[in-house]
Amino acid sequence: MEEVIPMDGFEFWTLFLIIRRKSELSSIVTTLVDSLEAKNIKVLDLYYNLYELNSIIDRVVMPLLSDRENEILYKAYTKGFFETPRNITITELANEIGISKTAFLKILRNSIKKLIKSYFSKVAT
Repeated sequence: MEEVIPMDGFEFWTLFLIIRRKSELSSIVTTLVDSLEAKNIKVLDLYYNLYELNSIIDRVVMPLLSDRENEILYKAYTKGFFETPRNITITELANEIGISKTAFLKILRNSIKKLIKSYFSKVAT
């Protein structure tokens, strides 16, 4: 679910469902409505759009990097680790974060690997 917007005593929900075949939609909608009405939630109207997954992937997939990976990568980027020549060493970055050089490198490499994998999976499609 992306959001719930309360307005004039009603709630407007935005839901994303990932299905393999359009034929599955009918049974999913019926199950959803029945489940809500069993909890005394009345469904007054229902609209839906069908999208290709690639067009909404950024809205429905969990963030690519963990908070820690994001922190490490952002710190390396903003401190100039990726500049030529580098403005900061791995040891200095690790000390600023308060972790070992080995741990810092492992997290940095993992985050870069995830970004590269994501990039090439999108380029290939």
